[in-house]
Amino acid sequence: MKKFLLFAAAAVAMGASAQTLTQVWSTQQIPVGSVWGGDARQGVGVGGKYYINNAATQAVEVYGAQGLEKSIETGYGWSICADDAGNIISRAGTPGAGASLSTDSVQLNIVPADGSEVRKISLEGLDGLATARVDYFGHAYGDVVNGNGYLIVSQNGETQPYAIAFADGDVDPDNSFPMVVDAELMGFATQSTLGFSYVDADGAQHATLMVRNGGKFQDLTLNMEDGVLGEQVSEVADVVVNRGADAGGEIFKLGEKLYAVYPKKDVTGAFNYLDGFEIAELGSEEPVVVAEVDHTYTADQNKGAGNWTTVEPVDDCTVNIYHYYVNGFVAMYTFEVPQTAVNDINVAKEVKAYKTIENGQVVIVKGDAKYNVAGQAIK
Repeated sequence: MKKFLLFAAAAVAMGASAQTLTQVWSTQQIPVGSVWGGDARQGVGVGGKYYINNAATQAVEVYGAQGLEKSIETGYGWSICADDAGNIISRAGTPGAGASLSTDSVQLNIVPADGSEVRKISLEGLDGLATARVDYFGHAYGDVVNGNGYLIVSQNGETQPYAIAFADGDVDPDNSFPMVVDAELMGFATQSTLGFSYVDADGAQHATLMVRNGGKFQDLTLNMEDGVLGEQVSEVADVVVNRGADAGGEIFKLGEKLYAVYPKKDVTGAFNYLDGFEIAELGSEEPVVVAEVDHTYTADQNKGAGNWTTVEPVDDCTVNIYHYYVNGFVAMYTFEVPQTAVNDINVAKEVKAYKTIENGQVVIVKGDAKYNVAGQAIK
């Protein structure tokens, strides 16, 4: 079992709340098949499983508690993400390290959440999309298979992100566009993501910009109304945390508070490419670290290819956190804030809630009970 630490919060006034981090499973003690840093650089967790885009095998590989479970043939690529409905979007296209996006051929795969056939997606007709390298994807919005959705890409050398719109399982060129950001963004490196992250108390949709070696996040307030994304980004705020140099991490909302999960620095405070991560509570003052998973390696295993921590909402008080240390292991955690306020941070001995997919539908499991996404019990 992977060792992880939780920091006990100092005693505070009534109203302080407890956070619980629980490791559900980890592949660290078992062979994990063909995961290695050169060709399997990014992954994403959905429904208790972890999906890795492996360019060497030209497949999306699916991992669980016992390691590699199956491979879904998709084609060459590194980038991969999920949308809100659990559909997987992965990179396809021309083989080669960091191949540029192109508007004249198939560039994406969609692996539907219902298990139906993989869809090959061309980016033909996307005006303003640069022919530039993109290695990684951030979280996508909506349901790209059965409704509408967006994937925002940040490309090497570009100064503005590009929003790729989807409608009913294909790209929607009429509603895809370069986004307009008046504030200065961290430079788009080849290893960056711009993913939809949370909705604030005023109903505004936010996105997190992560740049490898960036040392911080940027929190973008999007111009979005009734699921329709506008071109103009309303606001950009720097979020400074004690983040290591590896690629990975994002901002998320749980209960009424904001948190960030990210690769941690080592004990010297230096940038590193080890496998630990931290969760910090964000507020008006300095971020407060509330949970830490310590590193288990003493040396870099993947030349900075990635130490990914991705978040999957379960309910208002619970998220799944998936941890992928490239060329090392995959693990799943739950992170929970209880409804009632207490003063301690506790380690759970059992899983409180998690998402899974059964018969093509997203199901929330709490103990022996199962619920649909509307909160209705499934018998």
